[in-house]
Amino acid sequence: EAPVLRRAADSECLAQYQARLIGTAGLLPSQRGMAPGTDHPADAWADKLENIWATCSERQVMSANEWRFFKVRPGNYPVRRLAAMSYLLLRYRKEGLLAGLKSILQEVTADNAGHNLETALLVNPDSFWGRYLDFGLPAGGGTIPALLGRERAAEIVTNVLLPFAAAPPGLPAKAREIYRNYHAPAENALVKHMRKQLGIERRGINTARRQQGLIHLYKTRCSQGKCNECPLNPVISDVG
Repeated sequence: EAPVLRRAADSECLAQYQARLIGTAGLLPSQRGMAPGTDHPADAWADKLENIWATCSERQVMSANEWRFFKVRPGNYPVRRLAAMSYLLLRYRKEGLLAGLKSILQEVTADNAGHNLETALLVNPDSFWGRYLDFGLPAGGGTIPALLGRERAAEIVTNVLLPFAAAPPGLPAKAREIYRNYHAPAENALVKHMRKQLGIERRGINTARRQQGLIHLYKTRCSQGKCNECPLNPVISDVG
């Protein structure tokens, strides 16, 4: 993080982060062929990001075509995830994102770890992102989804933070203790498929570790066409 950003006001620092993240991703309005902003106040934030990006020297820039929007809910658009990242960078800018999360991990107990770690990653929409789902896409009168909600935060904790902390020189003992009984995040289609394959009721997959076990089986056996080698093949046959 550049020293100038540490001294900047929060709103200015946030704009710098967002402009660089979204600009590098190729998802600013000008990079996606959107019409230029008008004098409407809602366009001021987008214009600010564009102006900041115009002064940046980044050369490695993605194309908007590399991102998938088809059949993605507007609340889950890539641009909103990048905006969420900018808020996290702002929140932990003094100590750094990883160091900030590790310090919280050190303080939590096995009983409150899930709630506290997820809360540390939550990003609720405000200002521009509280009114718009994407550039040029007003949110309307409905409930505005979080930029990063609790379900997504739980996935980040179980798939990224805890595995990273479990590797030396992190906090391996504590990370494993928390992971052992971490509640199961929202069930995805893959976990649901494997449950049905094995005839397991949903209440039987009540931890993140058990979900990961099903995903591991799918990736190392099912998706590889190794049904005959799978030690669970008799069980699957009986269920079928």
